[in-house]
Amino acid sequence: MQLAAGGVQVAATMAARADGAQVRLAAMADYPRLAHFAATFDDETRDEKFWFQRFGLWWDENPAFREGVPRGWILWDEGEIKGFLGNVPNEFLLNGKTVTALSTTTWRVLPTHRNHSLKLFFAAIRAAKGSIFFDTTPSPDAVAVVKGLKFELFPYNANPVKSFIVVNAKRVLQSRGLGAAAWLGAPALRLGQSVRLRLGGAAERMSVRLLTQADASFDHLWQRTKNRYANTNVRSAAAINWQSFGTAASRKFLFGCYNGERLVGYLIATRGVRNELKVAACVDVWLDPEFSSALGNLLQFVRGWAGQEGIDVIEVPHFDVPLGRQLGALGLFQRSFSGEQPAYYKAPDVGALDPAATYLSMQGDRGL
Repeated sequence: MQLAAGGVQVAATMAARADGAQVRLAAMADYPRLAHFAATFDDETRDEKFWFQRFGLWWDENPAFREGVPRGWILWDEGEIKGFLGNVPNEFLLNGKTVTALSTTTWRVLPTHRNHSLKLFFAAIRAAKGSIFFDTTPSPDAVAVVKGLKFELFPYNANPVKSFIVVNAKRVLQSRGLGAAAWLGAPALRLGQSVRLRLGGAAERMSVRLLTQADASFDHLWQRTKNRYANTNVRSAAAINWQSFGTAASRKFLFGCYNGERLVGYLIATRGVRNELKVAACVDVWLDPEFSSALGNLLQFVRGWAGQEGIDVIEVPHFDVPLGRQLGALGLFQRSFSGEQPAYYKAPDVGALDPAATYLSMQGDRGL
């Protein structure tokens, strides 16, 4: 397995000095000072306990973290932390080869040292040599930086389309400002959707379950299907458990589709509120192409679960073109979304990834 690059041992471990400020790798011994720095940063509302838990999630409990993988980079001056850029590693297939991907998080620099901000970012890019570097939660200022450095936009972000299932028609219409008219329109919306949807209809042995952990069957599914894409996350049971259940604060819901006892696909969803609607948002879906009915069965089950949980709408992004086609064939409503937070990547030794061979969903802290 290739480490997230020779730059970790060479360039990233060397302090970059200028005007008294140094960039160095973060270490476990830095946790107390880093937690204090993050908790006392301007406009931060979360306390040091939260940040200690976050460090544990990003690094100590992360199956992709090991010796030699950077936790992040500290801007150090006059014996104090003046800035920080974190890294959330994950295992990734890059051109069919497993590497440790880097993903930025929590880029924060004190106003007195803002002129050194890019030193942290450049240290991360150097560490990604031979691997891939993600920035999935960029601020508006960071977007300008990554564009200037020739980062590539995620294929999905170039045309952000989502499919959706309406669970509570009245609430959805009310969110569109229809008021009392929603009572009249809801039956028509429900009827229109029921005519369109073609979920279920699976073989007799197909079943879907809400799971509390990913077991060895997820490893078996990954080994059978990992050649579907040259560029995508490694979907081992350990990685899925970390992403789905790593923290109670951002717990996800894992649905597995089985043919008999054989796992043939899964869907991971979060729940939240947007535009006064309770939304179940799919953050990853992975399927065995030999079982074409798996996606429909997953969505049928999630629809029933969402109704019991008081969810108003289910959203599934089109992580790639074939998934969009599958969702369209199942009759889901589809529309383009504006205002989606963009996500970027840079593969220093590869350049732009072939969209047809690339499947990007959960990355870095965006998936946590």
